[in-house]
Amino acid sequence: MNAINLAEKSTRIMLSRFTSERPDRLSKGFRLDKNGNLEKLKGGQLSLGTVETLSFDNITDVGALLQTIKPNNALSYGVCRHDKARVVGKKDLVRYKSDPNPTVARGRDWFSFASGPGLLMLDFDVAPGAHRLNEAEFRTTMYGIVPALEHAPHLIRPSASSHIFNGDQELRGAGGLRLLAHVSDASDIPRAGEALSKILWLFGHGRIEVGAAGQMLLRTLIDSSVFQRDVWRGRRGASDRRRLRFQRIFLRVHCEHPWATRQKDARTRRVASDATRRLARH
Repeated sequence: MNAINLAEKSTRIMLSRFTSERPDRLSKGFRLDKNGNLEKLKGGQLSLGTVETLSFDNITDVGALLQTIKPNNALSYGVCRHDKARVVGKKDLVRYKSDPNPTVARGRDWFSFASGPGLLMLDFDVAPGAHRLNEAEFRTTMYGIVPALEHAPHLIRPSASSHIFNGDQELRGAGGLRLLAHVSDASDIPRAGEALSKILWLFGHGRIEVGAAGQMLLRTLIDSSVFQRDVWRGRRGASDRRRLRFQRIFLRVHCEHPWATRQKDARTRRVASDATRRLARH
């Protein structure tokens, strides 16, 4: 199997596709219980499977891949140093030490963002009691805060628990949104994500939630944990496929140039400066 030099600049979008052998489902799923009510199924933790490093010319091709993901698949926007490798739990790595085929575990020691094009995900979930932004409202909000995003190739898709039907009856309507943006340098995603979270606070999109143990949790309009290189996302699925179906909606926006997250144009600097002054007045 070929090793990949992540330090070399690539001209293609790179991501990882996991396929699990154990368990047979990675993503959350849904089914109808014996009373006909919608029941959520938890996803599993991968203990044995494979990972492939895939590359794409544009975000439209990434959207086509998303249509093919199965319940035993998951995607990560960080990549390992192999075009294909076995994936096991960290404690099982020693068992494959003498195997000539590459073996990795999930985690930051094995996955990193490539020094080249990649995908930055904005994960929007509705806060308790808050207004649910629709696709147009979410895009407008993010464009106002990050003007460069408006001109970058990106697509938006619904969250895993949205638009679930039993026949023609909708059991769950619209929920959160996932925006994937084509960026020019994926290695800058952790820094850019942290900066974006701070700007969202400056614009009044931050909040504090109380965790189960009583701790204070800082939250914004988007989930800041997804900017880590070993985070993955699976696909929703129905266990009772004869009765449940998912309405798959892909909203694409096509633009010319990837988002250069390291560059701040005059409008971006002005937006951040205005937000800082407003915060200081309060």
